[in-house]
Amino acid sequence: MNTKYSRKYRDIGWERMKNKEYKVVSWKDATFSAKYVTFAWLLIPLVALLCVWYKASIDSDSFFLRATGKYILEHREVPKINPFTFHEDFKIIIQQWVVDVINYLLYDNFGVTGMYAWTIIMFIAVSFMCYKYLGMYTDNNKAKIYGLLFSVCIIYGFVNTRPSIITMVILLCELTILEMVCKGKSKRLLCIIPILSIVGINCHSSMWPMVIIVMLPYVFPPLPYFKSILKIKEHLLEHKEIWLTMIVSFLVGFLNPNGINGMAYVFLSYSNASTENNIAELQSPKWFSYFGIIIMICTLGIAFWTYKNKDRLDWKSLYLALGTWLLAIKNLRSAWMLILGAVPLLVTLIDGSVKNSIKIKHTNSNYRILALIYTFGAVAIFGTIVPGIKPNFTEDTIISPVKAVDYLDSLSDKEKENLVIFNSLVNGGYLEWRGYKTYIDQRPELYCKEINGKADIYKEYLDVKNGRVDFQKFLDKYGFNYLIVLNYEDGFQTFLECSDEYEVVVEADQYKVFKKI
Repeated sequence: MNTKYSRKYRDIGWERMKNKEYKVVSWKDATFSAKYVTFAWLLIPLVALLCVWYKASIDSDSFFLRATGKYILEHREVPKINPFTFHEDFKIIIQQWVVDVINYLLYDNFGVTGMYAWTIIMFIAVSFMCYKYLGMYTDNNKAKIYGLLFSVCIIYGFVNTRPSIITMVILLCELTILEMVCKGKSKRLLCIIPILSIVGINCHSSMWPMVIIVMLPYVFPPLPYFKSILKIKEHLLEHKEIWLTMIVSFLVGFLNPNGINGMAYVFLSYSNASTENNIAELQSPKWFSYFGIIIMICTLGIAFWTYKNKDRLDWKSLYLALGTWLLAIKNLRSAWMLILGAVPLLVTLIDGSVKNSIKIKHTNSNYRILALIYTFGAVAIFGTIVPGIKPNFTEDTIISPVKAVDYLDSLSDKEKENLVIFNSLVNGGYLEWRGYKTYIDQRPELYCKEINGKADIYKEYLDVKNGRVDFQKFLDKYGFNYLIVLNYEDGFQTFLECSDEYEVVVEADQYKVFKKI
């Protein structure tokens, strides 16, 4: 190492510490900001919290994610026609193909442990970026810790193998960059945002528009400016670099296998009313539910912050808070967006009411001890909890009907050639992962005519589930020879039990498998 070079930066670090620009700790010749040391202290309990909660299950979407990733790697292409269903010529939009490949590679090389490790790593990444983002609003370490812990309470239910966790990192990175630029940092940082846009469109197309949307509060004029056209023009010109970034970020969105369809996926996928009305994550949170209480806290926080700062409002922060709040109350899947707008305002309120009492003694030995505690703590938690996990897809459930598929595996090759299987929405992904073509899977939007271009299978499935269809005509239409019918699809199950054409070959706790005689 160049001793002169290292001493120079060490001296600069100590000089800034004397001038109270920031606190540092030294380890050998390097300097470390105290705020990141504080963050390191938080990682152990946060990872523990995640592991304990996540011990229960891995997200059921991982089945079709892995099945799709396997197909992409084996065929070296992103499919345009759905290869996982027996319905012919159904178009398909794979809106998270990168995440599909990651899920398959992790499971293929490391099994369940790899999937848990990936989730924990992404959780740490989200926590770090959240901590960094909150640091744009306050230097108070105590306030940031409170804000981060509250953010963890919001995002914990979204930490899984789905692509939404990558979207969290992307948007937190983007907003941190925008805040840095607004605080006087180099505008060249904006060049990173189009790169984030490319990652977003290929990892999670349905949420990609948010990359553009979150920039709007930074360019939209404050409401008082609408009294003067001149002020509006000045404001728009002042933020021309962000406007340019928005345009470039939109244009690079075409760099995905689905083109314009990938960019418009969110509008195509939820234009069907039956899809929006029957999917739990698209329903509004109930006010006295877990997320309902969190939303009420954020609502009060936004209102109090607005009142307290009414004479010097930060309009971009208010726009962002209100916009993400509206998305959160519209549906459960967007509740995590409160960390983007509402939580920073709560942190600024906390900043004014708590003392920054977290102090760290700046010695080499303390930092080494901290590093050792963190390393061994993380290894111990991961090593003791993860091997004992029994993921839900190794057990026989409605999501993973292991007994049913094991029975299908026992059929002769000749019988398998002519298989036409009826399955439910919740277990289609598991059948696809085990190599069987399905009637429907957990992606209902792909089974709506707006995307597949052929038929509204999802609406048909809902009619079967709720007994609003002639069951015999439905059976004759497809010629099912095996049917996996859940107990709560009781109307259909009762019809099959009373029919002379079908017999029960597998009876599980939560479903029955019928065979056509």
